[in-house]
Amino acid sequence: MQRVLWSSVTLICGMALAQADGLITSFETDTDNPFRAGGGAVMERVERHASEGRFSLQVTLKGSAADSWPGITLPADNQGDWSHRDVLAMDIYLEGDTPRQLSTRFDAAGRPGIFGGGNLKPGWNRNWSVNLKALRAEADLAHAKSLLLYARMPREDMVLCIDNLRWTSFAARFKRLEYLETADGVAPSDAERDRGFVAWGHSPLQVVFPSSRPQGRLEALRDVVAQGELESLTFSLHALRDLGDVRIVLADLRGPGGAVLPAATAEVRTMRYLDKRVTYSSDQYYHAMPSYLATLTAPVAIPAGRTQTFDLLFRGPADLPPGRYAGAVTVQAGSQSQAIPVEVLLLPWRLPEAEGLLYGEYYRTRGQPAEWRERLRADLADMRRQGMTSVGLCFGPDPTSYRRDGERFTIDFQGDTLFEAFMETYVELGFPGPVILLADSGQSAAFPVGSIDSEAFARAYTNFHQALAAAVQAKGWPELIIQPVDEPGWQDQEHRDRNVTLLKLLKAAGRRTEQDGPGDGYFHNEAGPWSDVWNYNGALSSAAITTKALAEGRLITLYNNDVESYRPEVDRWAYGLFNWRWRLHGGYNWEYRGGRGDLYDNLDDTTGDWVHRYLPQGSEPGGPSTGWEASREGVDDRRYLILAERLIDEATAAGGAAAVLAGEARADLDDLRQRLDGHPGIRGRSQFTEAISLDQARKRGLLRGETAASAFVGGLYKHPNGLAFEEYDAIRWMVARHSWRLLAALGRAPVLAEPTAPAPARDGAERLRVRERHNEAAGKDQPRPAVRLPALANAPTLDGDLDEAAWQQAASLTLTLNDGSGPASADTTARVGLHGDHLYIAFLCNEPDTERMVATVKETDGQVWRDDCIEVFIDPGLSGKGFYQVLVNSLGTIARVGPGGAAWQPAVRAAARVEPAQQRWVVELAIPTAGLTLGPRFGLNLARERRPMEVLELSAWSPTGGSFGQPERFGVAVLSGDLPQAAAAPASLEMQITPGYALTTTDAVEASFRVGLTPERQAKARLSVTIEGPAGTLQSSIAAPLADRVGATLATGDLPPGTYRVTAQLWDGDAVAASAETRFTRIPAPW
Repeated sequence: MQRVLWSSVTLICGMALAQADGLITSFETDTDNPFRAGGGAVMERVERHASEGRFSLQVTLKGSAADSWPGITLPADNQGDWSHRDVLAMDIYLEGDTPRQLSTRFDAAGRPGIFGGGNLKPGWNRNWSVNLKALRAEADLAHAKSLLLYARMPREDMVLCIDNLRWTSFAARFKRLEYLETADGVAPSDAERDRGFVAWGHSPLQVVFPSSRPQGRLEALRDVVAQGELESLTFSLHALRDLGDVRIVLADLRGPGGAVLPAATAEVRTMRYLDKRVTYSSDQYYHAMPSYLATLTAPVAIPAGRTQTFDLLFRGPADLPPGRYAGAVTVQAGSQSQAIPVEVLLLPWRLPEAEGLLYGEYYRTRGQPAEWRERLRADLADMRRQGMTSVGLCFGPDPTSYRRDGERFTIDFQGDTLFEAFMETYVELGFPGPVILLADSGQSAAFPVGSIDSEAFARAYTNFHQALAAAVQAKGWPELIIQPVDEPGWQDQEHRDRNVTLLKLLKAAGRRTEQDGPGDGYFHNEAGPWSDVWNYNGALSSAAITTKALAEGRLITLYNNDVESYRPEVDRWAYGLFNWRWRLHGGYNWEYRGGRGDLYDNLDDTTGDWVHRYLPQGSEPGGPSTGWEASREGVDDRRYLILAERLIDEATAAGGAAAVLAGEARADLDDLRQRLDGHPGIRGRSQFTEAISLDQARKRGLLRGETAASAFVGGLYKHPNGLAFEEYDAIRWMVARHSWRLLAALGRAPVLAEPTAPAPARDGAERLRVRERHNEAAGKDQPRPAVRLPALANAPTLDGDLDEAAWQQAASLTLTLNDGSGPASADTTARVGLHGDHLYIAFLCNEPDTERMVATVKETDGQVWRDDCIEVFIDPGLSGKGFYQVLVNSLGTIARVGPGGAAWQPAVRAAARVEPAQQRWVVELAIPTAGLTLGPRFGLNLARERRPMEVLELSAWSPTGGSFGQPERFGVAVLSGDLPQAAAAPASLEMQITPGYALTTTDAVEASFRVGLTPERQAKARLSVTIEGPAGTLQSSIAAPLADRVGATLATGDLPPGTYRVTAQLWDGDAVAASAETRFTRIPAPW
């Protein structure tokens, strides 16, 4: 390995800058150190924690009761040219068990003091880096002076070891993922071949890549829109040959009495595709991810074999009569064209404001001061346009706006600061909700008076916020809800204690407060009692805690569900139906527009950018992200529900026919709330339905030629909530239809004219037929595995070392994919044994990408399932009805869950160790058996949740085929007696009907069954299906042979509206071995 030996500080930089990307130093000699220490920092070359060679540089940043900034400086000479450098990288080992912050300051000629930094976790922080590329817009890198690495006012020593200091580039950091279309797509017709394209319609929630193929044909574009509401009609074109001049031309739409909805009121937009990181901190990225929508101002070119998405954005006019408007949009490709019918149903109302709810963006300004006023107005206007009611504001009152006299403050807004401009514009644009203030100016204002634990500080801080509240009220500005510390649950104890102290002071000052972070014990029990707004990061806690907090009057919101803003379904679900189902108060998302460097280049910094509306730049026209558009749709879903609930109350009070209709509407909404997915999590749950390795892609013949991709994804990008994409709009129409009928009954709208419902079928057996079916042998219902648990001579030491003798006596188990389809892409083995009154289990989890592992939960009994983790399930009596569960993540954080989610707190011990060099992580744990009452045989399962990218990989010792929590599918652990012979799981049947909500024009449902029988019994078994509802009773059967998974398209015909009960029975010979039941709803179509 080439090394540079430094003879002087001046020579250091000259040599470093002259060499190509690569190693600067690994500190192998005493002169091999380019840094200078200052401010109380101490450097020493040591023979430990070396990632390159034998030595590293140990740096002690001395803590002090007084404010200090100890650090080490990498100097540059006056001619130092860093303009061609991307990244200064290093490997850092942080001593201790507390995460710390390492700050940076870059100085260049004419631009001193560009600050940055990043977090350090205990242990190894490989590839910790300083992004110089992102600084090019801010500083002259051709005249670099120095780079300082320092600790900001440390109260305790911060000890770290630095090694492998090197120049590198961003191109070398990231791994490319590409979308592979694995479905055949429709076969083009002769007319489509002549035109040169296939037009196909799909939900705007579906992520459609340029490589996607059409899965249907576009017959018409239809939508429902309220007055003033923004709605988009989405479609895609798949080019069968090179298309160089594609135009989208919309004609006027004509409606009741000849009324015209002008084409000019609609905006034609086209999808723009960017490289987007899987998550903002990931080193994997999706190539050509559908990212934002730009106004179509010129013809576009579509290469052969590629797909381009378009949409038509309408705003429902308030000056036209309600009813149906029809016209067409024409796709022109050279001399060829296709006219596509367009129908819009204009509703007779404006949606109500989501008052009392907090929907907003986290916001801070970006750009030069000269342009911030204009930018501020445009940004806030866009937020209102998207239905936002609040803002999470990241800057507070300017210090020039207040004066301190001892412990008292005078607030004097003069109208010339950014904060004042924001508040005035916020009021002018009609935001109805309060502002969440994330920049607590009161702390910096009160610190000169005394330390945070002093009475003087408490008085000054309280006085400041009382004065601020009075000044804000006098201006007629909205309330400021104060967040004193950002995400304290993920910070050190000093920040957590400070947060609680400040929350208490704010409450004493009569101010409403907000806290954000993970829903752990600190959130609920320490900060929670002093917080009015509980803002959960990406996932709620339990239903019981949520219900209790709501009853106490807390405002509950959810934030950062999709900070990357390319997951449209996540955003609509989180702000709409999920929020309503849990009775929440809205949500926030980081961030409206932010990042480093070029916001169109998601790969030019250590973290990705956060952009919900792109600004024009170069060849990029700018526009809203797909997630930002879907956020508006989620808020609108909530507004539709608000209107319906208000009208239900009015109609109930009115009595008569209106009250009858209100009862029907209430029943449908109650049923909807019950049927919506109750999982408390949002962020990190969406995934592609297929993950494909490079080798798999080649073996399946999916690749043509060479590729720059490291792996592939395929299928649908879907949130696992049980809803098909089209169900979102079907549910919205169901709600809107109830509102229209109620308004008509109250005399405030014309009667809704609906198509006549078809008569019920007389012969149900003929009506319900199996149009298509397929079997899939997933292998999940193989005989349950069994293991005899050995008695260990000695208890293993829980230190992450599996080489000790005790583990060699343990039984060895291997985990496979939980769907039973074979080995996992990253193997997991486990060892199990008993010693005394403890069950000892060790997991060895191979992981080629340890740097991308998710490891965030540090609170015992927190939401460990959100991280990469292992899980242990115990069914003590082999009852198949309940279980105890232990989860451990790579930080060693433990979560314990009793049967049915009950509290269970045994003294479980665990140790975890991540070993990047060995590409693995290890967990050892000891579970007390006291109180479990283990029988001679008991149910046992070991599982792993792996999150290498947006495809969650689940593996288990005894695959369950679905949720891990299925005790009837656990393996068998034997303490005494013979091993069971091929212990098969009891017969079972699971069923899912899609779509659960659809219009009456839908003539079929997709039925998916999981059949729990051995292969021998499946060969002779059959299924019977019965549908009961307004159409009478419909019956059909699915004949033998069955398989682990059976899919069928059930042709129902045009069912009349209503909710239908579906019952499936699994027949094993002449007996019913298992059954399943679900419901689906048909809604009168508006067309």
